[in-house]
Amino acid sequence: MAAQAIRVLDDTPLRAWVDHGTATVHLAVGPPPDEVLVDLSLVGASRLADALRREVEVLEPTGYDCDECLDTGTLWTPMARGAASMASCHCPAARR
Repeated sequence: MAAQAIRVLDDTPLRAWVDHGTATVHLAVGPPPDEVLVDLSLVGASRLADALRREVEVLEPTGYDCDECLDTGTLWTPMARGAASMASCHCPAARR
């Protein structure tokens, strides 16, 4: 297996296609003729996608663990116009 460092920027060309006969996912990174080709099995492609998804989630977290307090640990309940009651949520975020 050859090792080569690849830097993928915002404008780096990416092409992916599937070979159904061999159940292989092909990935071309960079402009031809200097593109780097990566051939992945179905399991390898899934593992790579999962690893990338996990790391992107670290850089750009999306969603919340608790939809009620939005991971703040604090619940605000409207009482009247311009007034609210504050309480602690029972989610893991409230215990952090």
